Amino acid sequence: MPLASAWHWLPSGWRDARLPEHGRAWLLILEVLVAAVALNRLLTHRVPVDGLPVLVMSGVAAVAMLGAALILRADEDDEEDGELDLSVAAVLLDTIADAATAAAVAVVGAIILATGGWYWLDPAVALAISVVVAYHAIALIRKVLARLRPARSR
Repeated sequence: MPLASAWHWLPSGWRDARLPEHGRAWLLILEVLVAAVALNRLLTHRVPVDGLPVLVMSGVAAVAMLGAALILRADEDDEEDGELDLSVAAVLLDTIADAATAAAVAVVGAIILATGGWYWLDPAVALAISVVVAYHAIALIRKVLARLRPARSR
């Protein structure tokens, strides 16, 4: 039996929902956990952070994601009909945002390394990033729910 027919009792909007939209809820839960840990670390002044590994690993991640974004951008330019593929554009934007976040974390690692003690900066930036990601996850969840609501009324 095909998967679609197994869920025949669901309204069409719910049947058409894809896993990535459901993944946004998990992303929101994850960001709440990250924010809680970051807030705890910020308030208790625990867990000193070694700036060098943060700098190196985040720098490598930023370069890799920037390379991926350039590849996606080149793919976007290859469109024959001149139409923008919205899926590719969304992935490109997400990859650029991830690269920017990794670069910001690398800067934090460099600052911690240079100052030798601004450990509070790591959880503060983690908290800020988790708030931004959670905000966008909530916005996406609202969009998904708005698309699913009309399907229930049919």
